[in-house]
Amino acid sequence: MKSPPPVLLAGIGNDLMGDDGLGPFLIRRLARAYVASGELELAETGVSCFQLMDLLAGRRAAVLVDALNVEGAEPGRVLRFDKSRLLAAEPSRFSPHQPALRETILAAEALGGPVESVILYGVQGGSFEMGEGLSPAAAASLDELEAAVVSELHRLGVGLEPRRSELLE
Repeated sequence: MKSPPPVLLAGIGNDLMGDDGLGPFLIRRLARAYVASGELELAETGVSCFQLMDLLAGRRAAVLVDALNVEGAEPGRVLRFDKSRLLAAEPSRFSPHQPALRETILAAEALGGPVESVILYGVQGGSFEMGEGLSPAAAASLDELEAAVVSELHRLGVGLEPRRSELLE
């Protein structure tokens, strides 16, 4: 019997649109800082829900990281949404040509069976204007976001060990 794919940690977003690049930024930060001691696949999906759909299909679990625009939330606020909340949410689309996250999860499950756990960690963005780099509010949230994602991965059975610096050896 084929073993299921590893837990997915995916950063969603566009590096060229300010805080929208937060997901990929965090993925690169974690890849530099940690070594996974369990089954983990890192991915940067850009804004393609179709790529995310393929990555989710057949998984046991996935942790997604993205910048959000939630009405009334303060820029830099870290938010967590589990699968039930994501499926209950009103679909919000980046483009009329792409499915919303809710639809992406449902399509992935139709392709590969139920995904037991899908968690979205988002940070309320402060700026989605064209340009590279995070707003001060989003940048200030990175330590809290990193700690939350690392804790979530531990809960899913994926250990992350800090990388040893070659300078210290």
